[in-house]
Amino acid sequence: MKLKSLSLVLALCVTICPVLAGTARAHEVEIVRVDGTAEVRSADGKPGPAVKVGTRVPPGGTISTGENGKVVVRLQNSGFAVLDRKSKLEVNRASNGALGVLRQVSGWIYYALSRTAHRDRQAQVQTSVAVLGIRGTRFLVVVLPDRNEVGMRKGTINVESPEGEFELNRADEKAEFDAYKAQGQAAVEKEQEDFRKYQESTKKEFSEFVREFTLGANRQAAFDGKKVREQALSAELLRDMEAAEFYGGEWLDKVND
Repeated sequence: MKLKSLSLVLALCVTICPVLAGTARAHEVEIVRVDGTAEVRSADGKPGPAVKVGTRVPPGGTISTGENGKVVVRLQNSGFAVLDRKSKLEVNRASNGALGVLRQVSGWIYYALSRTAHRDRQAQVQTSVAVLGIRGTRFLVVVLPDRNEVGMRKGTINVESPEGEFELNRADEKAEFDAYKAQGQAAVEKEQEDFRKYQESTKKEFSEFVREFTLGANRQAAFDGKKVREQALSAELLRDMEAAEFYGGEWLDKVND
């Protein structure tokens, strides 16, 4: 009788334990790929053990990369973040243990967040210049001393000023397209500097003061204090995105966005 009971317990454990382990993992923030130097610190700033695949980022803790570092981080069941070199991300939790505010301190970080996980609530990424509200999308945030940008790959995000209003300058999309076509036609006969002056003369901008705005696919916003320029995705930002997608592709492909 005891042997039968023990067999039943073992059988249940074999069936249930992997499910429970998978459920527990869905509520963790952990490293799934790391190359070069990286560091995890607790909420009080204490360094954790050497970073490797499976290292967990504690609530309120940070993950940062060194000069040659890159990591892919699983954000519970919300999606993934790809940190390039010299990047730092603080990961907070809500009171119920769910993923809370992500605060990007520095560097290049690509986010792929699940639409399913955020059907009922927005995820939030904060920088020193903007608060980004997200449901399901892919985007890159760059926080450098001379460069503050958000580039959209897919979906839309809500961009809110943490204080006061933005002076939002939107380039006219038709003018952008006309200038793009003209560049191909003119490049044969004109020097690049001549064309740059021509291109600038064809651009039109519309300015307004807003507390928040929506940024859609293949668009970017560049921040200079409270001044924001929204325009088509630049070649530089697109290259940064493609590099992150190549590095984290195995995991990004799993995101339902």
